[in-house]
Amino acid sequence: MVHFDACNLYLEAPDAFQMLWFEEHIRKKASRSLKNNNFRPIKVHLTASGSDSRIKEKRGRKVTKEIKSDEPFYIASDPLDVKSSFDTYLISEENSYPLQFLKQLTSLGRLASFNPLYLLGEKGSGKTHLLMALCVALKEKGHAVHFVHTESFTEHFISAIRLGKMEQFRHAYRTIDVLILDDIHLLARRNATQEELFHTFNALHSRGKQIILASSLSPSQLQDIEPRLVSRFEWGLLLTLKPLSLPKRRELLSLRASNAHFPLPDEIADLLLSSFPNVESLLVAFDALILRSEEQQ
Repeated sequence: MVHFDACNLYLEAPDAFQMLWFEEHIRKKASRSLKNNNFRPIKVHLTASGSDSRIKEKRGRKVTKEIKSDEPFYIASDPLDVKSSFDTYLISEENSYPLQFLKQLTSLGRLASFNPLYLLGEKGSGKTHLLMALCVALKEKGHAVHFVHTESFTEHFISAIRLGKMEQFRHAYRTIDVLILDDIHLLARRNATQEELFHTFNALHSRGKQIILASSLSPSQLQDIEPRLVSRFEWGLLLTLKPLSLPKRRELLSLRASNAHFPLPDEIADLLLSSFPNVESLLVAFDALILRSEEQQ
């Protein structure tokens, strides 16, 4: 504790990670529990060591400016799989509409007509494939696109706090044309990250910039995410992807084997398909099989 009065409690964290932990785990509990003698809420102020001159003045210490790290800070999109394109996406009857809609989004210049776009589908239904394909197509049209998993967004946020680079972080995420966030359900219980995304969402949406989200859960199924953020996820259009049927998964496996010039006997294909009903794990197992075969040659 640094300082307190009847209505305020000033705290100081040793580093940015402790600040983030407080925001994620303690802030809400403290806001609910801390009351003064008049039963009025006590507001908690938290800063990193050396970052708040006002608190230092209250303590009679010398005022210093916030020290920012000289360590380089970059915000980069997650790597794109070169195999992931609209042409290589295996079309099924159930998923033909989402595919055509996303292709038209790039060809007809319909960005922000539905904002946000929310892509819903089980793991292995091809969400990430389509997101990457969309990212490539939009970049080819000259749009500034940022494709990241929610984990990456969180890591960028933490790094920005640690290095004192929040201004650069916000500029990188709020001045683009399209933000694509995969696995949005991983925001659960990350209160500080949710707060930052809330303001990022508002900044992009107010400027007519496209936001595209993806998850295995619908907005109404999301847990431990701020209601005001979930409500924004519901503003636009929901596109649902269905898992591939067994015949389609067999077709996909055969196509991958053909493209890799890898002979795949029916009995091996049957074993892979029965052992890995999920498309993602199926393809990982197939790639491992090719690698193992090459090592034995």
